Amino acid sequence: PFKHVVFVDASSLNDDVVFKKLDLGTPTQSYSHHINATFLSQLSRLLFTAETTFYICAIGINDLSFGENLSSVAQLTATKAISIIEDWLKTID
Repeated sequence: PFKHVVFVDASSLNDDVVFKKLDLGTPTQSYSHHINATFLSQLSRLLFTAETTFYICAIGINDLSFGENLSSVAQLTATKAISIIEDWLKTID
């Protein structure tokens, strides 16, 4: 099992990058065909009995439409997210 897992996803709720430890006490959603990061984390702990620490990296974007290219805002925040994750990787054991 992994010691640390980072979920990275686009977010229209943020203008910037949010990187934080996932709160496993957050209520999960009740959809049958989608699961969120919290539910997936709880499920993996049950299945693998591992003490994995989960993190979320939400990359702020201004446009969620499909296309071939990233918007300039998404490109900037994605680059910032990579830098944040690289810095974090240097701090973990």
